[in-house]
Amino acid sequence: MAKSFIVKPITRKQARIMCEDHPHAGTLPNSSKYYMRLDIDGRPAGLAVWGWGIVPKGTAGHLFNDDVLSVKDYLELCRFFVYDWCPKNTPTKFLAITHKIIKKYAPWVKILYTYAAGFQGLIGHIYKGAGYDYIGRQQISSGFVWIPKVGLIHTIAQWHRYGRVGIKEMIKIYPTSKRWAGFNFRYIYWLCDKKEKQRLMQHAKFKLYKYPTEKDLEIWTEDEFGNKTPVTPEFAKTIPIVKLKSNRVRSKASVASSVQPGEGGATPTLTLTEGVA
Repeated sequence: MAKSFIVKPITRKQARIMCEDHPHAGTLPNSSKYYMRLDIDGRPAGLAVWGWGIVPKGTAGHLFNDDVLSVKDYLELCRFFVYDWCPKNTPTKFLAITHKIIKKYAPWVKILYTYAAGFQGLIGHIYKGAGYDYIGRQQISSGFVWIPKVGLIHTIAQWHRYGRVGIKEMIKIYPTSKRWAGFNFRYIYWLCDKKEKQRLMQHAKFKLYKYPTEKDLEIWTEDEFGNKTPVTPEFAKTIPIVKLKSNRVRSKASVASSVQPGEGGATPTLTLTEGVA
């Protein structure tokens, strides 16, 4: 049983080093703002990074009608992981403490937003445990291409590496490529009071739902003609998201040599990926 469970702020540089050394996180988003490290018995045990997505204003507009929520009013969970050796309920406990820290030192923040990567077989048990509201699924159908024996490549990574995106373009490089699709499960944690929550909900583009179960998971691949093949959650959890260098290579030989074995990190586990945003 842990004797000490301490969450403390760290610098961006310290957070970046933790991400680089972690088998799943890999990188630290440029849009991140608050960095918190968990220490258990004096040993680094996890990292929580709060900030925004690629298009900060886009999330506010995606969640609410009108201009009721500005960028300064909310935060997204950019990176979140704990190590496999941690006690069972560590992720939920760690996440809940970060809420208290944000509320104390950034009292203007009204909501926290995150999602569980359903396309990787996850539904977000830790968010339920931490008191989040579930606001429904969102389909992803063009974000990733799956290359068998390599992994998932995000659209942005495709562009920066190859100067091209989409399943038809990737098939020219990897003939066995398929589009990877599924649903993410979206969650909100309310830091504001009940009156402000009621006001925001009057402008919400979402509804509050019962928490999802494994039955709500839907994952599939599509070929260039749109033919779908179901994917089991168990298999989805074994597929890494591949990190690629940001130089464009167009020849098949050069591309093949650029993807090093294991370059997406180790096989994702529930502990490592359940809270990653």
